[in-house]
Amino acid sequence: MAEHQRRYVVRWLKERLTGRPDRGDLLYELKRWLYEHRILIVHDRLLSRFIVRAGRDV
Repeated sequence: MAEHQRRYVVRWLKERLTGRPDRGDLLYELKRWLYEHRILIVHDRLLSRFIVRAGRDV
């Protein structure tokens, strides 16, 4: 995943997490979003780190 794609993903995650307390199905939504935007889907652990990082920022 390129740096600009990573920033795009984190920005999308921050928008999704705003006003939303639960993160249960966010990994599935993120994978679907990556597929729709034709971005290489990386390992679940890395995606989970993105979700945690975005959650801390929000």
